[in-house]
Amino acid sequence: VWRALWLALSPFQRLFNRRRERSRQVSKAAMTATIAGQPLPLAAGKPSASIVNPVKRKADVLEMLSYVHSLGIDHVRESEMLWIAEEAYNAPLPPGWTEHGDEDGRTYFYNTSLRESLWQHPLDEVFIEIAQYWRRAIKAGGFWEIDEELAEIEEKIRADLSDWMELYDDAGNKFYFNRVTEESCFDDPRHTTYHSLYTRIRLVHMMKEKLPLLAMAIRPNEPIVNSAELLRQKKEAEERVTRAVMRVQAAVRVMLARRRARLIAAKRCLDRVPADLKGKLRLNVRCAVRGTNKKEVVLSVTTPHKRARAATKVQAQIRRFLAQKDFRPMLNHRRHMEHHAKVIQRVAKRWLAGRSKRKEERRIRFEATIRLQCWARGAAARQMYKTKKREQDEFFRMLRVVLKMQTNL
Repeated sequence: VWRALWLALSPFQRLFNRRRERSRQVSKAAMTATIAGQPLPLAAGKPSASIVNPVKRKADVLEMLSYVHSLGIDHVRESEMLWIAEEAYNAPLPPGWTEHGDEDGRTYFYNTSLRESLWQHPLDEVFIEIAQYWRRAIKAGGFWEIDEELAEIEEKIRADLSDWMELYDDAGNKFYFNRVTEESCFDDPRHTTYHSLYTRIRLVHMMKEKLPLLAMAIRPNEPIVNSAELLRQKKEAEERVTRAVMRVQAAVRVMLARRRARLIAAKRCLDRVPADLKGKLRLNVRCAVRGTNKKEVVLSVTTPHKRARAATKVQAQIRRFLAQKDFRPMLNHRRHMEHHAKVIQRVAKRWLAGRSKRKEERRIRFEATIRLQCWARGAAARQMYKTKKREQDEFFRMLRVVLKMQTNL
C-alpha cells in the first residue's frame, strides 16, 4: 500500500523540490504586525518593526497534492496538467509583493504598496483560469476563443491604464494619478497589471507548444480562404507547371534536332574529317582480296603524319637519354651515400646495443651486490640478536638467583 501511494505521489516530488529552492531565496527580513498569530495590514506611515527570520519552508508531498487540488486539477485524471501546477508553484511574485513567514512557520504574501497580506499566492486565481484554458482548448478543438479573450483583456487593460497620469510633487518625487477614480500611488500601475497578462500569454504559448495540432487548428465556421483567391492561386500554379513542361519539351526537341542535323551532315560530307585529324587521314581505294579486282575504300594514315609520329618518338627517346645522362651522376652519388649511411647506421646500432647490454649487466651486478649486502647485514643482525638475547637471558637468570639468595638471607 505504501509503495502504491509513493508511486502515485512521485510526480509531485520534483514540484516541491523546486518550491523548496525558491523558498530559500526569500528576503532576509519581513516587517509585519501580528495579533494572535494572524498577519494584519500595516498602519500608514512607517511600518511597524516585527522582523522575522528568512522563510525556509520545507514542502512535502501532501502539501503539493493539496496545492494541485486547490487549482482544480485532478492529479489522476488530469496528469497532463501537472506542468501548470509546477509553473504556478514556481511563478514569480507580481511587483510589490513579497513572501514572508510568521512565527508559526506559515507562509504569507505582503504587498508593500497596498499594505495588505494574503495567505494565498496573488496569482492563484489567474492560474485557476489558466487551467480552465487547457480544458476549454481541448473541448473546443483550438485556441481561438482563448486568443480572443486575451485580446479583449489586453484592450481592457489599455483602456484602464489610459486614465493614469505620471506626475511629480513639490519635492520632485514621481507618482501616478487616476483622473477618473482620483486615486494616486507611487508604484507604476502598469507593472502589476501587465504581469498578470504576460503570465497568461506565456502559459498559453506553452500550451500551444504542448498541443501543436490544436494550436494550428482554425475555427470550424471560418472559411479557410476566399474562393476567388483560391481559384486564382490554383490557376497560377497550373500555368507555372505548364510553362515548365513546355520549356523541358522545347529543350528536348532542340537536342533531338541537333542530333539529326549532325547525322545528316556526316552522311553528306563523308570526305570531310574533323579539324584535329585534317592532314592525318585519307581515303584510299585498294584491292580487297589479292588476285581479284574487288576494290574497297580504306581509311589510312598519311605519310607526313607517319613521319611526324616517328619524329616525335625519336625526340622522346633522345630526351630520355639526355635526362638519364644528366641525372645518372646524382643517382650514383645518392646510392653511394645511402650505402655508407647504412654502414654507419649498422655500426651505431651495434654500439648502442652493446652499451645497452653493458648498462643492463651493470644494473644486474649492482642489484646482486645489494642483495648480497642485505643478506650479509641480515645474517649479522640475526647473530647479534642471538648474542644479545643470550646475554639478556643470562642476566635475568643471574638476577633471579641473586633475588632468591637475598630472600633466603
